[in-house]
Amino acid sequence: MPLAYLPSPASGQWHLGPIPVHLYALCLVAGVVIAIALGERRYTGMGGRRWLIWDIATVAVPAALLGGWLFRLVAGTQAGALPYGGWLGAVRIWDGGVGLPGAAAGGLAATWLWCRRDDLAIGPVLTAVLPGLALGLAAAVTGTWFTQSMYGPPSAMAWAVQISPYHRAAGFESVSYFQPIFLYQALVDVAVAGLLVYLIDRLALTGVRALVLGVGLYALGWLVAISFVLSGPAIGAGQVTAVGAVIAAGVYLVATRSDRGPESLRAARWFSRPLPEGGQNRDDASPDGAPGGIRTHT
Repeated sequence: MPLAYLPSPASGQWHLGPIPVHLYALCLVAGVVIAIALGERRYTGMGGRRWLIWDIATVAVPAALLGGWLFRLVAGTQAGALPYGGWLGAVRIWDGGVGLPGAAAGGLAATWLWCRRDDLAIGPVLTAVLPGLALGLAAAVTGTWFTQSMYGPPSAMAWAVQISPYHRAAGFESVSYFQPIFLYQALVDVAVAGLLVYLIDRLALTGVRALVLGVGLYALGWLVAISFVLSGPAIGAGQVTAVGAVIAAGVYLVATRSDRGPESLRAARWFSRPLPEGGQNRDDASPDGAPGGIRTHT
């Protein structure tokens, strides 16, 4: 038994009368709200239309949940281990296990379609929302502490997490303390959020470069975190994929180092429909009417 440890909650849900409230779901909702609110603040700070990020979220969030569910389902099928309850059990996203790659792909696709429909450049939207997404992911992944579903091998470290017998993996029924992977992941997400805020402004990153940087930082952080978990030199597909992502991100950022922001809020000419009467796109002006997203007052 370690000298100190992180206890797990006795239950993953509360009850408001007869209504069960799943704490993982609350953390997921909190993460979504954090991401949208910070993204909205950053986008309006660029001169963008107010409430746009909230509008995009009405389609991006359901698309992300759908993508995450599909990824979880496909990954579980290929691994021969569907979530508890089989195909229907995979729908229970409030029990944890939303597939991040699928969620990212679904949310990004929905955001791109929305921007295309409204003749908006996706670059400023990405630079606005990416830091908030990383911070929101930290809040969401913390929810797996309540479901006791994101832990690693046994550990005697002072920050090991205690897992109840019901949630222990097969073969480890007699072990109580494990590596808290959810904690490592949350710390990585917070660090990525802070670095994105700094580097987007410091390096005048475009939206695509900020996205690539975010993926690279996330993969690098995951590699650092997983080094605390692995006790041997074994290398799996996840590590190989993460190393590939870091290298690819580095190569792309070096190759596109001449691309600098800030970008126009309006989509490129060949990508947009004719401008409305008056010659100015509603989202290419600051709230006081100045063109190009440039404010005339502070």
